[in-house]
Amino acid sequence: VRSASDTRKALKKEIDKLCGSKAQADPAYLSASTNEAKNVFTHYSVKLMIEVPPGTPMYLTNNYQESEIVLGRSTQYVLLSTEVKDTSYGYRSQTHLVLHCRIIN
Repeated sequence: VRSASDTRKALKKEIDKLCGSKAQADPAYLSASTNEAKNVFTHYSVKLMIEVPPGTPMYLTNNYQESEIVLGRSTQYVLLSTEVKDTSYGYRSQTHLVLHCRIIN
């Protein structure tokens, strides 16, 4: 039986193969938080860190509590790097597989 840490490391190794490869996209809208401290989805074991170039079309929602933006459907991005990182959320910490990517459209 694999530990959660071993599973994250194995997943990281597989995802690393995609770094710098062709663009990835999801046909859905992409919701994100502009302020990590306000992100309410801290309990997931994978975190997506997104570089958004100036001029990228997005919708700034009125959900200020979560600092939410929404990127368009099929927004393309390239995976830059991955890391396994412990993140502190004040009263607790969690180990995440962090995917660093950049919007390209």
